[in-house]
Amino acid sequence: MILTCVAFINCDNDDTFSTAIDEEQIILPAIAIIGDDLTTGTSFNLVKWTASYEDMIITDLQETIGFEFGFLQNTVRTELAFALDFPATSYVFYDVAIGGMRSVTDFFNPDNATNNFYTINAEQSLLTYYLDASSSCCDIYVHSYNQLSGTTSESYLGNADIAPVQFNVFASGNRSFAIAVDTFTGVRNLYVNSAIDGERLGVIDVSEYGGFMYNDVRDEMYLFNFNGDAVSHVVLNINTFTTSEVSSFPLGLSISDGFNEAQFSQNEMVFKEFDGIVSSIYSYDTNTIVTYESTDLINRIFTETGRGINIVNTSIDLETSTYVVMGTYMEDNIANGLVVLMSLDKEIILTLETGNVRPQEVIFLRD
Repeated sequence: MILTCVAFINCDNDDTFSTAIDEEQIILPAIAIIGDDLTTGTSFNLVKWTASYEDMIITDLQETIGFEFGFLQNTVRTELAFALDFPATSYVFYDVAIGGMRSVTDFFNPDNATNNFYTINAEQSLLTYYLDASSSCCDIYVHSYNQLSGTTSESYLGNADIAPVQFNVFASGNRSFAIAVDTFTGVRNLYVNSAIDGERLGVIDVSEYGGFMYNDVRDEMYLFNFNGDAVSHVVLNINTFTTSEVSSFPLGLSISDGFNEAQFSQNEMVFKEFDGIVSSIYSYDTNTIVTYESTDLINRIFTETGRGINIVNTSIDLETSTYVVMGTYMEDNIANGLVVLMSLDKEIILTLETGNVRPQEVIFLRD
């Protein structure tokens, strides 16, 4: 989508969209927003815009899909994965780009499974980590259901304690990861499996590491050590299971215990600050971090639009170099949803009202 604009600002809050006054061409991402209803509190409201952001369409996904209970497990490209129970035995997938739906049920049916299992959506497959009921203690298996072919397969993870499983299992790209303690040796291991068929790829002792981050573009895992002032790390090559020398990212990279999610291109990494809201960028080329602060974003948006935004979330689209700020503002004691598209230099390009939907997550609609 190409819009002819750069700077615009109309501080009249009755205007739904800002207008373009510059002739320079800027490429903006096509986006959709997921959020909750500020009036009723209902979740899973989808906001989409027509070409050039001229009109807005709001869809209640809970009503459209037809479920009373469900949670959004993850988003893969433009497809939302809704688990309809917990532990998950059925999924509904909704494609935001085309509005299509599909469902998967009865994908997990091994002979010796207990009720203690956990499923993750790994794009092509649904991977379920479960405890074998016939084992004396802790034999963990991975059950893989291929969504394309409908075939299933089993892979032995190990005799290990993986609890709490929801914090110790992660999938991205073609890989799935689990952190678990070997019940025989007491060693804390990182178990790596294929996210396509569940096949074991390798195991490595991670007892000295606390934080983990997977770069799906470079196919490498960062293992972080929190000892000392600097957050040091080694790089685990997933193909060879060898690690690099210990090194450190520049000060400013926010890492917490367990798996840390980030967005990667070949030369950049987008990560969230400790507040989980503000996004910043690390450059592999220059080994520097560009930090964005919520106060600066709030002040710039207020100066240009007159709206005092309460930021709910942010995201960065590296493909179009666009910073997306999502939040709410008050007008006549009524909360309204607002999305602001900015350049990476924090120049405001476009403001989008979302009405009574509080924007919480952005989905980039690619061709």
